Amino acid sequence: EKLDVHPDLKSDPAKALKQVFVQVDDALRMDKTIDAELSGTTAVVVVRLGGTLVCGNAGDSRAVVVRRAGAGFEAAPLSRDHNPDLPDERRRVEAAGGFVSDPPAPGLSARVWLDAARTRVGLAMSRSLGDGAAKRVGVVSDAEVRRHAVDVARDAALVAASDGVWEFVGSDEAA
Repeated sequence: EKLDVHPDLKSDPAKALKQVFVQVDDALRMDKTIDAELSGTTAVVVVRLGGTLVCGNAGDSRAVVVRRAGAGFEAAPLSRDHNPDLPDERRRVEAAGGFVSDPPAPGLSARVWLDAARTRVGLAMSRSLGDGAAKRVGVVSDAEVRRHAVDVARDAALVAASDGVWEFVGSDEAA
């Protein structure tokens, strides 16, 4: 709803997405009926404006464009998963006093911790809405925004899903 009425949605969709992600995060913090101190969510939002897709994401929800490729399909990423072991994400978290543990095994997630002993929080993403405790150690709600020019001859569909899907299905497999 906030995005739909944002005054810059059509003229500057990247600005609108970035502002709305922060506004929603702020609203979660202020709403006393929702306990967003130790819980939160990731978000991915795709807006089509004419021949352009504009995608904003925070966390490890993901959006991909399904493109025709020969006799099959392939995925073109619209977003980047914000995992705490990505170098830029890790730097921000550690600079804010947080701790990042590497994935304990292939296929498992790195985690953001409030303490060096790794006993408090253990968040598997470096951006989210909510998760107030982790905000104190560099987890942010800032949307990363990417654009995609729609190619009607190649682009067949859009898949946007949470990490609950992407944990088990790769982007190309989904395509």
